[in-house]
Amino acid sequence: MNAVKLALILCLLPFFAFAELCFFEASTQEAAKIDKHLIHFYAEELVRAELFSDLDEAIRAASWEWKEDSAGKKVHYKILSRSDDTTSYGYCVYSIQGQVGFLEAIYLYEEYRGQGLGKRALQALELELIEKSISEIKLHVFAHNQQAYKLYKSFGYTTESTYHDRDRPIGHHMVKILSH
Repeated sequence: MNAVKLALILCLLPFFAFAELCFFEASTQEAAKIDKHLIHFYAEELVRAELFSDLDEAIRAASWEWKEDSAGKKVHYKILSRSDDTTSYGYCVYSIQGQVGFLEAIYLYEEYRGQGLGKRALQALELELIEKSISEIKLHVFAHNQQAYKLYKSFGYTTESTYHDRDRPIGHHMVKILSH
């Protein structure tokens, strides 16, 4: 079964109360809102990881890091929604540099977490990258986010490196080779 057919099946497959999960390209306005939320969320994670104690300082660092990290990459902002475009579940941000895709964020709104949508979003993202002839996908996950870490491991991602602050792990860089 080719990736296009599988993507179509995933998009049309009923999943509990969620009729159809699809990616929609975010408008410029939506992308700006996602950027703002992504930076704030990342800053909160930096504080949670005890890399910063002050949220404002973490926001400045996250803004700078996002600007540096996204330079030279094509960034894609996707809305996770039903195919009828009436219910938004969250968003996905990824970038591409050469033949490598970088998962910047999959964010689900609180009320939609724990219902399998993260798994479906990750599957849909991988299929979209395969369609773009991307050979591997990389991501970062904080060590305290064990739920996400376990999800990525279950999808075949391997830990490329773990970075530490003194003796405690802060996060993991993970990678997966995509099958074409």
